Amino acid sequence: MKKYLCLLAICLPLALPAFAQTADEIEALLETNAVTYAQAMKNMDFLKYASMQINLFRKRMARMSVLFNSEGYKRFTAADDMRVIMLADFASAAQMYLQADTFHKELVELPRYVEVPYWQGSGTGYTLADTSQIDIVTSSGEEVQQSGILCVLADIESVGIFMNNRRSRTAYNANGEYTNFWEKADMGYFNDLSENGMVFYAADPATTSP
Repeated sequence: MKKYLCLLAICLPLALPAFAQTADEIEALLETNAVTYAQAMKNMDFLKYASMQINLFRKRMARMSVLFNSEGYKRFTAADDMRVIMLADFASAAQMYLQADTFHKELVELPRYVEVPYWQGSGTGYTLADTSQIDIVTSSGEEVQQSGILCVLADIESVGIFMNNRRSRTAYNANGEYTNFWEKADMGYFNDLSENGMVFYAADPATTSP
């Protein structure tokens, strides 16, 4: 249950209009060597560029700025407070194509991160189009579909889950002379768009969201 709540908490900010209207979304597309979205995971130039952008903005977010949250607050995110969540397709491609045959892997190595196999679902074949996609209906009723999501940078206070009202319930079985115990809690998630957050996605130019 916790892992599904975590994914839900991460996915919801990706769909919010406020994210699309600020600097929170960066297209990880090559500027000098055009590749299609379908080719990106096997293109070394693309993987280098995407890794560079992730590392670059992780460092930029460590300085005080109003650019990386949706509400214009002055925020910075120290390295220990930065959470990096990557799609496994992208992380595996970067490891194999960038780090496997280099003597200076620290130049292309991705920052400390956790992997997710998909953002919302695997589909029937674990294709990149399915694993990298979100399909979210916001609280205002707007439906947002976006594929190609590769990585999320998030301040530790920008997204999370919680448990409250923890309690135990018991039922005594008189015949067997034993007691069953049930541990319960109410679980939820939160998003704070005044804290730093950034989404990296790849898309063909004609299909990229504004």
